Amino acid sequence: MVEIPNVSWDDIGGYDEIKQKLKEAVEWPIKHPQAFSRMGIRPPQGILLYGPPGCSKTLLAKAIASQSKLNFIPVKGPELFNKYVGESERAVREIFRKARAASPAVIFFVSFLAFFCKAPESYSRTRTKLMHWPPREGRAMMVPVCTIAC
Repeated sequence: MVEIPNVSWDDIGGYDEIKQKLKEAVEWPIKHPQAFSRMGIRPPQGILLYGPPGCSKTLLAKAIASQSKLNFIPVKGPELFNKYVGESERAVREIFRKARAASPAVIFFVSFLAFFCKAPESYSRTRTKLMHWPPREGRAMMVPVCTIAC
């Protein structure tokens, strides 16, 4: 599902430093790509938000998508894993296909750590594919955002 969340920075209390870092990592490369290329700066390939449950990780991800006018694609672990050969890889390809079609987009992997917990060996290829994002040139404008509740 692709959506543009209706969350503003004002909906999130505090976190001023984190909000600024998210703007610099996501918003600035989109609004000022020529400045980044002129200075030879490569924007981040993705963002990892971590913290205890309930500390606004999801809200921050939705806010950066909303405030940057980006599409938001939430992905839950069980959506990717399938016991049938090739189905997990197909699911990963489908997510990135959807993100390219909806570009610019934030791909939000909910509970990213769940992707790497102990699971049947057949899931290892999917994990490998998730860890090797498509190269920047081939992925239009997609920003993978992952969260870990610790």
